[in-house]
Amino acid sequence: MEDQYDYRLYIGYDYGDSWYDNASNWQDLSIFIKRESPQPGRSKTKLSFRAIILFGIDQRITAVWNTIASVALKDQCDYFYPANDDLELITKGWTSGAIHALKSCHVASNFGIATFRDVTVCMAPTFHLVHRTHLDFHNGFYYPIPAHGAAQDPWIYSLYRPWRCAFVLKQYQIRNHIGLTSGPRYDYADRSRLDQWIQRGRRELYGRLSTFNSSRYNQSFVNYSLLNLDLNWDTPC
Repeated sequence: MEDQYDYRLYIGYDYGDSWYDNASNWQDLSIFIKRESPQPGRSKTKLSFRAIILFGIDQRITAVWNTIASVALKDQCDYFYPANDDLELITKGWTSGAIHALKSCHVASNFGIATFRDVTVCMAPTFHLVHRTHLDFHNGFYYPIPAHGAAQDPWIYSLYRPWRCAFVLKQYQIRNHIGLTSGPRYDYADRSRLDQWIQRGRRELYGRLSTFNSSRYNQSFVNYSLLNLDLNWDTPC
């Protein structure tokens, strides 16, 4: 964590979850977070956390992230970094690095997505950071797609590729432990359906950008006919 930012940790879990929805376990987790957080007087970094109980979602991962993001949006958060409980942040400085990348986007400041090098699956953009602008463009939804399984990362990364504002910051490393020894916990979307969602998302985003004054958002270099091309989300390791 970096001193110039306030961090808010939103922990979403299913109602009735065998571990998280347990008063004793939650108390232990709260103590752990407070103990590991920067201490007042020793660091300027601020960290707060909040529990969000999820009702009737049952691991529908798109609904999970949309619910948590809506709470953070109401709390006036500026940047969003969705992460699982099996994610390890390895390299320091990732927050400022990602924000700097987003602000450098030639379409507009804070437009696009910044992701890091996942040493577990280095060819795929996984966990990422976006500005609240992303939610503003999508009517408050983080992932406006109908997927129940794990299709969110490739969708959002591919969404911004035509505008060349899908940044991969390889100097910052993370490790996705993928459920430790249990393997992936979610099904992955069918490729053909995912391509359709990417194409639709790009067209809708293009249309929204077209309604703004060109002095605010510059997409003059993007031809509408290019929006259905380059749907691959793999990145070189």
